[in-house]
Amino acid sequence: MVRIFSASYRYFPLLEDRLANYWWSVTKKLPTRQINEGFRLKRALENLDKYFSHVGFVDSLWKTANFVAGWLGLGQDGLVVARENVFAGPREMLSAGDRRVIENANELDLELYSLIRQKRAV
Repeated sequence: MVRIFSASYRYFPLLEDRLANYWWSVTKKLPTRQINEGFRLKRALENLDKYFSHVGFVDSLWKTANFVAGWLGLGQDGLVVARENVFAGPREMLSAGDRRVIENANELDLELYSLIRQKRAV
């Protein structure tokens, strides 16, 4: 999420990340660049404030559904959200490199989640 929210929304969205990911995959032999840059977290927070009307959280999914319903003119409780996870397909095993990439991205995403939660609670 930090990668998406820290993109440049003005000119060429995600172009910088795509080029950096390509260079990372060629030089490091990992599918996605590691994200440990603190500036990305700061830019994500700035972009959320500047470009987004609503930040939704999975644990308060109904608030997001009601926001979208109101935005679409459907009225309160105008959207019904099924709370199921019924994937029955085959599960894939991750390589060690893929797992490192996901864990690294999740750490920064969890920090963003915590900061947004604190900010919204004020």
